[in-house]
Amino acid sequence: MSGPFGSQHWAYSSGFYPHEIGNSARLRNGALYTRTPSASNADTWTWSAWVKTWGLSGGGYLLSSGLSNNREFLIYIDGTHRRLYVYQWSGGSGGQIDFQVATSMKFRDPAAWYHIVVGYDSTQATASNRVKIYVNGEQQTEFATATYPDQNLGSRIGTTETQDIGRNAYNQNVYSNFYIAEVNFISGSQLAPTNFGETKSGTWIPKKYAGSYGSHDYYLDFATRATDPLDASGNGNNWSSTNVVSTDLMLDSPTNNFATFNVL
Repeated sequence: MSGPFGSQHWAYSSGFYPHEIGNSARLRNGALYTRTPSASNADTWTWSAWVKTWGLSGGGYLLSSGLSNNREFLIYIDGTHRRLYVYQWSGGSGGQIDFQVATSMKFRDPAAWYHIVVGYDSTQATASNRVKIYVNGEQQTEFATATYPDQNLGSRIGTTETQDIGRNAYNQNVYSNFYIAEVNFISGSQLAPTNFGETKSGTWIPKKYAGSYGSHDYYLDFATRATDPLDASGNGNNWSSTNVVSTDLMLDSPTNNFATFNVL
């Protein structure tokens, strides 16, 4: 490490991580990623990512969908209470909340990388199994609010509506500030976090996903300096960027965590 501040970073000794993550993406000042997918399984899917909540004063839109038809889907950390929400709203006249699950856990540490896994499966008979949230390998079972989807309710994820990372896709003037790395989306399966991480010496660390990627799946590893992230799954489900520059591709990652001033 060099210097007392800016270039200093902390990491475990070489060889601690079986799967090292080289880069992350820093989204700020209206920067975002967007993609318009083809229709996939709206009833069952898994989304996994590592997130660092630096600068999350206004909240963080980790994944959103819902530009058309007055509908909105969010995986979102609110800037006030720092809780993670998985939320869907059906708009229009007499609009309603389809589901809303918010963790009691708060994401308060701006210097920490959090591993977040959301597993959606509305075909489950037990309502609480239809939305599962894991943080650093632990399933969240205490919630500030928990309204689960009706059985077999399709999510906006799985439709052909535009999806955003870093912006509310429905309210397009609301952006985010955070780091994101190692994003996996698996359609058709509600997976456990052990597919993407493991415990070593009491620490939850990344693990390379060894399962298969279907045609609708993607893996964003931000491995190149390209501002438009390429789908490393080989499916070509690439994303486009807005206001992302090459210097927003960071060496700060879950396996190479740079020092961050921490108000805590």
